[in-house]
Amino acid sequence: IGQSLDALEQAAFTTFLRARNQAFAWSYADMPGIDPDIAVHNITLKPDSKL
Repeated sequence: IGQSLDALEQAAFTTFLRARNQAFAWSYADMPGIDPDIAVHNITLKPDSKL
């Protein structure tokens, strides 16, 4: 929530978002039909690099 909101606006926005929390995907399992090839992030590393 933006720092420019006053306390009343922040409280109203927080209440709004909490009331609609089912509209958000919290994990990949919450997004049926999404191709994992699109939703998976890979980091390419050199074979000899240290982790």
